Parts: sequence; structure tokens; C-alpha cells
Amino acid sequence: MAGVLNALLVVCAFMPWVNVNLYIWSDSFSMPALLDMTNTVREWGSSLGGISSDVDGALAGLTAIIVGILAIWLGTVVVLIRDAYRYFTNEEGFRCAGAAAMCALSVLFLLVVFALDQMVSSSSGVPSGIVSATGWVWGAIALSVAALIYPEVKEKELDPSA
Repeated sequence: MAGVLNALLVVCAFMPWVNVNLYIWSDSFSMPALLDMTNTVREWGSSLGGISSDVDGALAGLTAIIVGILAIWLGTVVVLIRDAYRYFTNEEGFRCAGAAAMCALSVLFLLVVFALDQMVSSSSGVPSGIVSATGWVWGAIALSVAALIYPEVKEKELDPSA
């Protein structure tokens, strides 16, 4: 069961995690597609007559944040795959690192999305909700918590002295 939870977390890692709603255009993006999103915004700006230096600087900062999150995301996916493999092959070793990393990544991602949405809405005067997290992020948190709790519960069931 714990191996299946880790495998489901790997699947969740590739699902769309962020919604962008610009009223004339909206889309959902997975973690790997986020870099593509910033390039699209930059291309639109240049085709519409250029981007101001403030917006270009903000896009550069956003790109740096996304690259950092993607590096953490990639490490998390690798650890989740390793943990699932260890569960399925009954190898010894700490097997909850992937679930803990996915939970931490999801919470970090929610904080970044919330901060980004607040920054956009406060600087432009538009209502919040332009950038929001999808249900996949919340699902990843729930699965991560279940993957962290399940081995402890199962161990207590198998240990009659506990």
C-alpha cells in the first residue's frame, strides 16, 4: 500500500498544479510547464510592443523562483520513485523521504502561489485569483500525509508488543 501511495505521488507530481486566469486567457500548468509559461508571457509582451523594465525584472525573478522549485520538484520525484521501488522490492532503508519531500514541496508551492497572487493583485489593483493552485496540490498533500502515516500504523499492527 505504501508503495502504491508513493507511485500515486509520482503521478500527482506531473499533473497541473497552477491555474493562471488572465480573463482573456486561462490555462493550467504542470511543474515542468511553468518555465514555458514565463517564456510565453515574455513573448506576448514583446509582440505587444515590448515589456517595461519592471515587468521584465519581475519575470526574471519569477523565472529564478520557478527554476528553484523545479530543481526541488525533480529531486522529490527521484526520491519518490526510489521509495516506491524500495517498498515494492522490500529493500531496507528510510522509505518515507519522498512523501515528506512531496508534502514540503506542496506546502512551499502553495505559499509561493499565494504570495504571487497577492503580489499581483496588490500591485495591479485587480482582484486576487489570477494565479491559484489546483486540486492536485491539495491531493498531493493528502497522499503525502497518508504515505507518512501508513507505515507507522502498519508497523504497530504487525508488532504485538506495541
